[in-house]
Amino acid sequence: MHLQKRADVRPLPHPPIVVNASGTFDGNDGKWSTFVINVNSDDSGNDGQNFKALISTSSSVTLVPAKNEWCDMDCAERRGVQPYDGKQPLGVESQNWQMSGIYNIPLPYWYSAVVPGDAPNGTWGLSNVGLGPTSADSPVLAERYVVQYTIDDFFMASFGLAVGEVGPDSATRATFLSSLEDSGLVASSSYGYTAGAYYRESFFEFSSLYFISYDEVAIYQLSPTFTSFI
Repeated sequence: MHLQKRADVRPLPHPPIVVNASGTFDGNDGKWSTFVINVNSDDSGNDGQNFKALISTSSSVTLVPAKNEWCDMDCAERRGVQPYDGKQPLGVESQNWQMSGIYNIPLPYWYSAVVPGDAPNGTWGLSNVGLGPTSADSPVLAERYVVQYTIDDFFMASFGLAVGEVGPDSATRATFLSSLEDSGLVASSSYGYTAGAYYRESFFEFSSLYFISYDEVAIYQLSPTFTSFI
């Protein structure tokens, strides 16, 4: 039998995008491993504003704290608002922010059972959204919806990983994850996420988040052992 080399060469799969954990455990209702995201950067990914954020696999939008009269600088720091331009901001700075309007915040089906009342509103806007601290190395998507909120039910920023469309009925846009696939930065909308664990017996385990492929660090290089029950 003759074997012949294929004439066409398949392109290599997209390398995974790995988002490192912030290295701290944050939150007001427990200790949760967080990630850093950035908003309002320029087109090169620089000069954005960093926030520590929790991952929401059911949310379709990026939520960040707005400035509040009830939240001072110490409070803002606890909420994950990172230093910006040499000072501690109270919330989102307006640079490179395109106001869209005030609309309901999309919430999972179970939210109303946990927090009774009308769905909260937020200030929607278009902004560059990036993974990790702001830098030229940060994967950034332009003009994604970001929602500023003032209610204290949401303590820290939240980064949504749902796919599809989000936004007002007449102006929906692809979610961050769907747009990431559409942009060609990744081959599909698949991702891997582990929440991490603060209460481990001997060590902390931070969260992991990666898009496409797998995280080699999370795989133990052990030989499989099989047991026969015959």
